[in-house]
Amino acid sequence: MPNQDAGFKLIFSNPALVRELLSSGLCVPWKEKISEVASFEKVSGSLVYERFLLRRDNDLIWMYDPPNADPGTISAANQIAIVLVEFQSSPDPIMPVRMASYLSLLYEQAYREGKWIAPNLPKALPVILYHGLPRWKTAWQLSELWSSAYPELDPLQLQLRPILIDIHHLDETELPPENNLIGLLFRIERSQKIEETIRWVRKTNEKLLEMREASLHASITQWLLQYYLPTRMPELDFENCKTIQEIIMTSEELTIDLTIPLKEKAFRMGIEQGIEKGIEKGIEKGIEKGMFSALVTLLERRFGSLSPGLLGRLEPVDVQTLNRLLGLSLEVESLEELEKRMKEEG
Repeated sequence: MPNQDAGFKLIFSNPALVRELLSSGLCVPWKEKISEVASFEKVSGSLVYERFLLRRDNDLIWMYDPPNADPGTISAANQIAIVLVEFQSSPDPIMPVRMASYLSLLYEQAYREGKWIAPNLPKALPVILYHGLPRWKTAWQLSELWSSAYPELDPLQLQLRPILIDIHHLDETELPPENNLIGLLFRIERSQKIEETIRWVRKTNEKLLEMREASLHASITQWLLQYYLPTRMPELDFENCKTIQEIIMTSEELTIDLTIPLKEKAFRMGIEQGIEKGIEKGIEKGIEKGMFSALVTLLERRFGSLSPGLLGRLEPVDVQTLNRLLGLSLEVESLEELEKRMKEEG
């Protein structure tokens, strides 16, 4: 059984997806306008408390450094912030204690290494990303765990209030918009039917092509193939798939096959072979049509409207050529360069 927490850690190890998370509207207190992916730096999540030889491994720690900060001065405008993300597949009754422990160890270790000096310790944005099916009902704020005894001591206690994102129980109005990659990934995670999953995977692929983040594209493809699909669609064989487009094609083949209830009757009537050939042609035409539509959408988003002549040259090509053209469309910088490359590659 694939470790789903490891799958989320894989895709959130990319700064582009952290930017999407902070721009999604889910991290309400965050007011900073995230404009530069390079302003995020991932640090080791392995923290050691030397006094007691304790080791703590959190999921992800990111340092956000304001893009226009002046390294030679110390001011509020230059202060970095910590983005601490924990992935949970099941509720943990002491989750706030764990997160407080991670932050404390991080501050101590950084102080020992001379990276931060009090009173300029960076503030943190702690996030619990919960993807389990049951609703999270245990405490997620440290204040919920304190004993009710000695209420006069309440103001003196350590406080930590992480942002809890319960993916499967977000209201539709709370979901990030479809033009946000986090919103698309959450919709894939929440999908209950193959057709629904295919729809969001296709939109995710279009968004990734638009973003032109090759490493993030590769990570999400790996997440789908190694972590998501084996547990959510075990009846499908994705062993030979290497790209998201191939995942979509494989899924559509099964969906089309499941919508043909007359297959058994056709066999009894002695015409199964003819039906299967028709299905095969239908699938092939459907795949070509879908890939052609994706290619045109990508080119128009990058370069504007396509000429009738170029559309005419693109439309009759087969699936293998369309797949090559999709890759080529990410490499070129203009329609003229695309047509030149098409001629060169025949």
